[in-house]
Amino acid sequence: HDVEPKLFAWGLLNALFIACEGLVAGAAAKRSAALGLPTRRPWLYRQLCAVGGSTCIILLEAVNMIGYSVGLGGISSYLANATTDFRWEALYVLCGAYWYHFSCVQVMFEIRHIDGTYAREASASAAAASASAFSSLAPSGAEAGGEAGGASSSSSETKKD
Repeated sequence: HDVEPKLFAWGLLNALFIACEGLVAGAAAKRSAALGLPTRRPWLYRQLCAVGGSTCIILLEAVNMIGYSVGLGGISSYLANATTDFRWEALYVLCGAYWYHFSCVQVMFEIRHIDGTYAREASASAAAASASAFSSLAPSGAEAGGEAGGASSSSSETKKD
């Protein structure tokens, strides 16, 4: 890339929005955990997370428009036209984009839930509780040491080869 002010603005705004996203997500997670939202009202929690995800996507699209197509002057003229000349049309487009991204974030949540990469705090705490319950069923130290010794000797043999 050539050194251009719009690319500098793109990098700066990306860093700024990602830092803001991390701060807001951390504060929201702390607040929702304090309210017990993920366990008491999981549907509402999921919708609020999808709104946050949609907002992040819209902001990152605007930042990419600044960096790759219209620059700082172009985005400000877009915003000026949207707020004066094409007010209702811009609002319809923004609402449509929000709805589209909201739906896509919901699909992403479902995919993560199906493939097991999405773990709720309640599931994590339940897993921790069940792990502590099953730890008493683990083999004793002598049995575990024998199994671990066999595994370590076979791994040392493969390292020598």
